[in-house]
Amino acid sequence: MAGRVRECPASVLKAATLKVRHWRGLLCILLIAIIFLILVRHFIATKRVAQIALEQAQSSHLLDQALGTHISMAKLVHGRIIGGSDGGTADLEIPVYGSRGEGTLFAWEQGALGSWHICSLYFLSSRGMQIVIVPDKTSQCERE
Repeated sequence: MAGRVRECPASVLKAATLKVRHWRGLLCILLIAIIFLILVRHFIATKRVAQIALEQAQSSHLLDQALGTHISMAKLVHGRIIGGSDGGTADLEIPVYGSRGEGTLFAWEQGALGSWHICSLYFLSSRGMQIVIVPDKTSQCERE
């Protein structure tokens, strides 16, 4: 009796296989949900910091002449924030458009404790015109 191996019934093996399949599926769903939440958090933080640059740009009379008085930001902002929405450094490319044209705002911002300030901000139109709104030489920012 000691050398004899007892086989598991097929129903036990099937139940174990189904449990493993369910765990794999749940882990995949959980991983996708985590990635989605990270992307949403990044999108919201980037939009928040980009809004500061857009508000500063709207005070530029030269930009009013290039784009019109009402400037809108595109849905997707390119770039990166090192740190988080509460502070760090951000290098962003913000597609903007108005009644007279379109282009891209290039913003370098630094922040601490939820307060962001613009270190450098310039606009490049789709026709190649460049407008410096905030020159980096006048900012109090340090490159990292």
